[in-house]
Amino acid sequence: MASQIKLFNLPKDEYDKFLADIGLTAEQVKRFERRVFLAVPAKQTPKKPVDGRCTLNPHKVRQIRRVYGEGRTSMRRLAKYWGVRESTIFKIVHGRCWKSI
Repeated sequence: MASQIKLFNLPKDEYDKFLADIGLTAEQVKRFERRVFLAVPAKQTPKKPVDGRCTLNPHKVRQIRRVYGEGRTSMRRLAKYWGVRESTIFKIVHGRCWKSI
């Protein structure tokens, strides 16, 4: 059984003939495939901080929204507890930051 090539799903000998017919080399196709692969955006997920500057993470944001939504505490107390500014808590609670969570 001939090895399969992903592009067009053809056996290798048919694939090489096809490339010769259209005037492309295998290297040109590989470069094209790399460009196409890099151009397709990956599924959008919340980014994790690379440099560790973030005080909060998705789990903490969910807790903040839950606790504030239940009316158990104030924004000021939440800010002091989590070590962030009150304006940050306000933005989280009102969906102005951490929107994807």
